[in-house]
Amino acid sequence: MPLRPALAVCALALLSLLAGCSQKDPVQVEVYAEVTASHLEGETVVFEPRDGSQAKTLECSTEARYESHISPRMGTVTVTITDGAGKATVATYDSVRADERELEGEPGTWTLNVDWQGFSGAIHAALTC
Repeated sequence: MPLRPALAVCALALLSLLAGCSQKDPVQVEVYAEVTASHLEGETVVFEPRDGSQAKTLECSTEARYESHISPRMGTVTVTITDGAGKATVATYDSVRADERELEGEPGTWTLNVDWQGFSGAIHAALTC
């Protein structure tokens, strides 16, 4: 019977090793843009809108977390997140807003695309898997 306790200890050690292997550190991509162009007209600061975009990719399983803080003086920001199968989640911002979402989708390469039109302000968007 002394073999049973030894087997139980070995089984527990193996389970704890396997549990450690299944956990992985989160991976994150971020898009940060400070879009500020201005000039003076008399004593008034006039902000000049800009267009642009940034895209980042990362490998995700079936779940991801999206966080953003958009602070526009003018213009709009459209954030599109696609999962591994190309299914898109879209959000459009035209006022100061913080957003957080838990997303589910297909595993593979996920894309965080941030597109701004006629925009002046600050953008921070992050996708974590």
